[in-house]
Amino acid sequence: MKSKVVVLVSLVMLVVLSSCNLVQEQEPIVIPTLMPTNTSIPTNTVEVVTPTFTNTVPVVLPSLTPSATGASLPLPSPTRTATTGAPATVPGSPSGPYGVILTVPTDVLNIRSGPGVAYPVTAYFPATATTVMRTGPSATVGDATWVEVTKPSGGTGWVNAHFLTEYVAPASFCASTAVTNLIAKMDAWGIDVLFTSSQKCLALPPGLALCGVNERAMERAKNVPNRGWYFDFVLLEKHRTKDSTPMTPAMSLIFALDYQLDRILAEGLENRFARHSAMAQRSTQWAEAKGWPLLAPEGFRSQTLTVVTNPPEFDCADFNKFLAQRNLRLANGYGDLKGKTFRIAHMGEIQMADLENLLAGFDEYLPGKGL
Repeated sequence: MKSKVVVLVSLVMLVVLSSCNLVQEQEPIVIPTLMPTNTSIPTNTVEVVTPTFTNTVPVVLPSLTPSATGASLPLPSPTRTATTGAPATVPGSPSGPYGVILTVPTDVLNIRSGPGVAYPVTAYFPATATTVMRTGPSATVGDATWVEVTKPSGGTGWVNAHFLTEYVAPASFCASTAVTNLIAKMDAWGIDVLFTSSQKCLALPPGLALCGVNERAMERAKNVPNRGWYFDFVLLEKHRTKDSTPMTPAMSLIFALDYQLDRILAEGLENRFARHSAMAQRSTQWAEAKGWPLLAPEGFRSQTLTVVTNPPEFDCADFNKFLAQRNLRLANGYGDLKGKTFRIAHMGEIQMADLENLLAGFDEYLPGKGL
């Protein structure tokens, strides 16, 4: 009988804790900024801009310090007003529910009277809202897509769609075939304890260990004397059920992980996997065209890292001096493979444009070295 997986801090359950959302709409990732309004709303109010992320690690922005009384304060009227050239709206069908994402817990998502920040704020959704309903119409303002929604108090308003994602209840998420398939694979492969970390594909600094433990391993751990402290599964599970940890965790990384998981969900898991896979194929094709064989045989190659065997004349250290002009760096081989191989990473937030920039660097550098 398949053992039931008890997740301590597994990646899948962190996704559930972070958002419990499965993303359907793919929108650019945004960082909230503060905007004044003429309506009495909580002081911790965010507005939306849409910067472009390229191979960056997300920054967790601090929220505003709430007022001593926690009361809503009137904010000054905005200096901008709606222009006569209102953006054209596109009709659509009602849909929902949606949840608010990419908003720190103490902030809110503004609802405006029209599409765009030129319109005044008439209401807001809390950062934890999971019942946002779209009425159908949408409009494009600059690089942002705005959608009409039903306000909590009735009536309609407009919000930036970058802060919305389709809401899926935790029970429904855990019943997803993606989750059950993962659990089934752990059983089928005989995996009792599964570890990963916060760097690499999650695109965060190192410092967090993420772990999944099945019921069989948990029962075995209960009978192990002197289990220690750091990896005492029984102790960790006891605290996990209380949404806590037995020791002081790396809180900054946990908040960064929560934010990054929202970004990953906003991109969409399948889209993210496809992006990594496309870059793996591009790296493989480039190496084969150069006549430089890959270290791993076909069928055993990673979708997130390509290891290329280079000729003896290629000097990775010298190439990195050249790449510094492009703000890039190529990883040399490890141990006995140092100087014989190099590693092209195509994981996390790395984009195809970043990879093409690296390959262009090769094309510019190699002819001058007779390669």
